[in-house]
Amino acid sequence: MYLLLSLVIPLLAVPFVYLTCRRSDKVASSIAIASYIISTVLLTYSYIYGPRVEVYYEKVGSLFGVSLFIDELSYVLCLVTSILFISATLYSIDYIRYRPDGYELYYTLLLLLYPLILGIFISQNLILWFIFYEFSMVPAILIIAKWGYRETIRISILTLMFTVVGGFIILVGLLLVFDTLKSLNMAFISHRIASFLTTIPKYKIIIALLLVGLLIKLPSFPLHYWLPLAHAEAPAPLSAILSGIIIETAAYSIFRVLYMTLVKPLVRTVELTTLATMITPFALICMSVALVSIFYSGVMALRERDVKRVVAFSSITHMNFILLAFSIGVMGLVYGIPELAIAASMYHTITHSLSKGLWFLLAGLIMYLVHERDLMKLGGALQLSRAIQFIGISTLLAMVPVPPFACFFSELLMLLTSYSTSIPYSGLVLILFVCGIALSSGYTLRYLYLTWVRSTNSAVIHLRGNVHVPKTMLVSMSILLTSIVIFGVLSFYVYMRLVRWLHGI
Repeated sequence: MYLLLSLVIPLLAVPFVYLTCRRSDKVASSIAIASYIISTVLLTYSYIYGPRVEVYYEKVGSLFGVSLFIDELSYVLCLVTSILFISATLYSIDYIRYRPDGYELYYTLLLLLYPLILGIFISQNLILWFIFYEFSMVPAILIIAKWGYRETIRISILTLMFTVVGGFIILVGLLLVFDTLKSLNMAFISHRIASFLTTIPKYKIIIALLLVGLLIKLPSFPLHYWLPLAHAEAPAPLSAILSGIIIETAAYSIFRVLYMTLVKPLVRTVELTTLATMITPFALICMSVALVSIFYSGVMALRERDVKRVVAFSSITHMNFILLAFSIGVMGLVYGIPELAIAASMYHTITHSLSKGLWFLLAGLIMYLVHERDLMKLGGALQLSRAIQFIGISTLLAMVPVPPFACFFSELLMLLTSYSTSIPYSGLVLILFVCGIALSSGYTLRYLYLTWVRSTNSAVIHLRGNVHVPKTMLVSMSILLTSIVIFGVLSFYVYMRLVRWLHGI
């Protein structure tokens, strides 16, 4: 009941937020934040004290089912989702006031987005997961259309097209799963996975369809086109959510649906040679796609001048870091190697979520104060106040990354677990991985230099000493920065929890 209530309470709060926002946006944002906190408490209670699985309707032969669950991975991602939404809502109080009006709709859509994302992480039935997944983009697209910066309608339609195409491909894959097993409950599929051994070609088609659909949403090159446009033109709080958690749902879905439901259970039922035949081609394709995407997005970010598009391309880079480490971990299954790289990629999903959300809020703050997007004209933007300087430099150092920030430890763990003498060409892949991280650090340091060091053509020189930084923005960014440091300090604890959890499944 607690898992269901964690979804229902934010939905019940939606009309109250809409009605109260007409009188006071601060009251409306307070109601939204309270609903996030209540949902988090309910999820925490269910995770600690149980029950961790709630089944309301599941029947073999029925395409639709309603069952919810929570475990180590889904709980941490739900927690990160709550942190991001609390920060984004606080940030919006002052930020959204200089955007077009209609604030009651903005806060309503933002609150509606929250339970839709939670539903992705705690749905045990794949059709329910799919419904949450597809509908989660609707509020985001509407916010872009209304409160985006440039060409909002075109970008909204383009994002919708990519979402629909990716969703349709995923749906076809799910229907093929149902055609074989007569159920889309993930626990049931995991126990009946041996049924695919008589239809290996069909199994490969299912994996290919789900993989392509999820790579569109991740995204990877050349299916990435929608992301730099949507993330760069969305209002900063939504950009933080899009890059911080919505694209992370694709990584989570690859872990949960492809790996834990359709691949890992085969380890217990088939010989390693058969397993290699079934999954090695997909792992190699993912590794190749990830490496191409890392270097493509890195080069694009290095030459980009837009203050938000750099961050958007960086999101592509880091999501494909996750895909690369995950693919190496899946390859390791064939050689009996523990799932250390997979756990590291899961952990980077968490650390990247917080760090990239913070970077987008920083970019939004710069645009809010200076009304300029061109990095070449933003010299000295981080010197407008001591608070901006501290948070801005910390944000960019967290993405370089350096300790004690969480991305440093997650990237280090991915590197340490991605090499094995048993896996062919893993040494070459590791070298390319290091080069990709170096490229990522390069464009992040470039961003730091361009926004910190003053230049003669800077658009912010005349603003020095005459800016007012809203406290709500600073508080929201401080929440994320503190969370990043906490996850950095707890890195090896959280990582080992994920390793033990993977080993125990």
